[in-house]
Amino acid sequence: MGKSYRRGTGLKALGRITTITYSGKLIARANWAPELGTRVVDREFRVIGTVAALLGPVESPYVTIRPVRAPGQTLLKLVGKDVYAK
Repeated sequence: MGKSYRRGTGLKALGRITTITYSGKLIARANWAPELGTRVVDREFRVIGTVAALLGPVESPYVTIRPVRAPGQTLLKLVGKDVYAK
């Protein structure tokens, strides 16, 4: 995936969501290490949440995302989806 940008959007490809924790946070395999508090969005620019923690090596970390729940949004639909940092 690399550190690609979506032209004209200010979005940077972050990685792919791999799982949901028992506490309701999302785990994503990231391509780079974002700063804590970075806003995470999907490909339709909907806010998914913010980066809460980084785990593992800096070269290819796992990112914990604290989700922002929108009406009708289910976290299960996000597993396997690509996410972007804004």
